[in-house]
Amino acid sequence: MQKIYSFLTPPDPVPESEITGTVEADVVIAGAGIAGLCAALRAAELGASVAVLEKTVCCNARGGHFGAANSKVWRELGIVNDKKELARQWIAACGNRAREQIVWLYINNSEEAVGWLFDHQAAHGIYPKPGRPRYAGPSYTERYGAHLLVGPKKGMREVAENIRLDSQALGARYFFETPAVYLEKEGGRVSAVIGGKPGGYTRFRVKTGVILATGDIAGDRELLEAYSPMLLKVRHSQYTPPGANTGDGHKMGLWAGGIMEDAPFP
Repeated sequence: MQKIYSFLTPPDPVPESEITGTVEADVVIAGAGIAGLCAALRAAELGASVAVLEKTVCCNARGGHFGAANSKVWRELGIVNDKKELARQWIAACGNRAREQIVWLYINNSEEAVGWLFDHQAAHGIYPKPGRPRYAGPSYTERYGAHLLVGPKKGMREVAENIRLDSQALGARYFFETPAVYLEKEGGRVSAVIGGKPGGYTRFRVKTGVILATGDIAGDRELLEAYSPMLLKVRHSQYTPPGANTGDGHKMGLWAGGIMEDAPFP
């Protein structure tokens, strides 16, 4: 008998009596990690009003490698990846389960995207350097295309804060300690994000669209059991910040009518 997971049952809508305020924006973003921050900055650059909800007390960033199919940094070193070969290797590494249109979207646009990010960071005294491949061999070869951003403080938090400051200068608004909990719909379209905590929720009305950038599922054991049970067996994890990445966006998307891709997740 197949297990029925609790997250597959949508919760009741947040009671109107607990919604104490309303914020309107063209674009509402759930999550202030690197993805959500970049989305906020670019949307603000294009003239949109932006509201960003973040469940923790500050912006978050981890890792440190920014990948691109090609870039100015690597071109100056004489290294240019063949896009078709890169696509073939990518799709093969995914066991032919990748959606090819998305693979090509990344391959064709990643150089412009990282160039945009690097230009913004350069204004803060942070510059990219090539991230050399660590693995090489006939069965598993890491291609050239990674970048590290190096600045005075040598940390990803600094990169994240720079993006936040640039977006705020263009009018983006940030709401920390305000987790996104529910997507409201009108006429089959998401019309608002409910964010906050019991007794003090805010309705973030959206005019154009919602971006779910809440991170992965590593902090939710039930989601891991359903979609990536291998991660329940590991002794060590780089999951950070603790308690943050609990699949909030995945759950809200499901409750709003979305469909999860077939397991297992990579």
